[in-house]
Amino acid sequence: MVVLGAALLAGEYLSSGAMIGIGLVSAGLISITFAGGAIGKIPRAALGWGLITSVLIAAYTVADGIGVRAAGNPFSYIVWLFVLEPIPIGTWLLLRDRAGWFGYMRAKPGKVSLGALAAATAYAMVIYAMGVAPMALVSSLRETSVIFAALIGTLLFREPFGRQRIIAAILVCFGVVLIKILS
Repeated sequence: MVVLGAALLAGEYLSSGAMIGIGLVSAGLISITFAGGAIGKIPRAALGWGLITSVLIAAYTVADGIGVRAAGNPFSYIVWLFVLEPIPIGTWLLLRDRAGWFGYMRAKPGKVSLGALAAATAYAMVIYAMGVAPMALVSSLRETSVIFAALIGTLLFREPFGRQRIIAAILVCFGVVLIKILS
């Protein structure tokens, strides 16, 4: 979706090798959804929400890629994004569940602060990268974190890695290599 959005809205076109690499990364990531024979067992509502989430992620990725380039200074764009973004989200949380939100923040200030810092730093790096590299390549490489999450699940939570996760990891690795070599 980012490939399409970047092409239509930013005139950003990739080589066929990069497209093959992105295709392999995408296939590997999608295949994790079907680990354990989940094909046909995923509720329609879950698939619908997953698709909506995917479209929204692609939309804000392309918007931020275009925004950081238009700003001319990635650090200025990142700072303003992080200053202005909490206004609508914070307002919604205050209106929806003020006591719960503040209660959670008071009960777990370390987790909230560390999580916010980690998320902001990670996304700031993504935005910076989209200012100097094609959006679809940055997005594909960013989504490889799903493989790391599967690995963490296996190592920390004793989830089985299994054949499907191995295949997914191999597809993602080949895709990343192709992106690097052919871009």
